[in-house]
Amino acid sequence: MPLEHPSVDQYFKRLQFYIESQSLQDKDKAVLLSCCGEKAFSLIETLLAPDDVTAADITFDRIKTVVLAHLRPKTILHFERHRLHSMMQISGEGAATFLQRLKDQSNKCEFGQLKDELTLCQFVFGLADQSICS
Repeated sequence: MPLEHPSVDQYFKRLQFYIESQSLQDKDKAVLLSCCGEKAFSLIETLLAPDDVTAADITFDRIKTVVLAHLRPKTILHFERHRLHSMMQISGEGAATFLQRLKDQSNKCEFGQLKDELTLCQFVFGLADQSICS
């Protein structure tokens, strides 16, 4: 588990797909701990201390919970919204790529039913070539 990766959630999702595809649900803890890497294993041991990672009551779900609580970035809603409203199309960036960046960011903003409308507004506002909108 690369610790510098910003999306530890995605790591656990991909691992869960692997576990399911290999029918290893009853061995999920063993799969995680055998393939997570030295730094991640050390972090897991530290986060679970004083409990021993090999103890039967230490489950995959408990490990996942403590790791996510430790590594998941804290969301500051106003900052995430500011980031969205500040996004502009980069020189040479296609419209589809720009829109995808906006959608990725808007998912962090908790706009509810307004998400699509506000994303579209920022898309139009942030286009490098404003003549498209005329």
